[in-house]
Amino acid sequence: MKVEFLADHLDCRDKIASWFMKEWGERYPERNLACWVETQTYINKDKLPLTLIAIENDEIIGTVCLRSDGMITHSEWKAWLSYLYVPALHRGKGIAKTLVRQAELIATGLGISELHLFTRMEKPKLYIDIGWKLVGTENYRGGHVTIMSKNVDVKQ
Repeated sequence: MKVEFLADHLDCRDKIASWFMKEWGERYPERNLACWVETQTYINKDKLPLTLIAIENDEIIGTVCLRSDGMITHSEWKAWLSYLYVPALHRGKGIAKTLVRQAELIATGLGISELHLFTRMEKPKLYIDIGWKLVGTENYRGGHVTIMSKNVDVKQ
């Protein structure tokens, strides 16, 4: 498996946007597929926002984004891990962990020392296992979320 920038695979934007729409679309009813493609699949490589994809045997098997906005209730935090998605067929193989770790490395390379995320997972074991810390919980966009952070400074 390799992890690459979506910017190098622009033909994959529709597929990734369709994953996002299927997974999170009910929370963003104002977005159609074209909106997801244009506003949520990021094609930067050297600044936020950006999207990474996991590829195996010429198939996209996962994605994750880094962005500067995550929750409108927490504008004080400037770097977010978001839209981590691995299709059900490929889950349990370490793909998500690999994507998160690569995103952390890229964040460090961009001079980012701390990342945040929010998840609707009740028990975010995936993130805890790779060093993310609980910040708090709150209701956000119609549901309960867990907010986490990680210091990704190169000194760690």
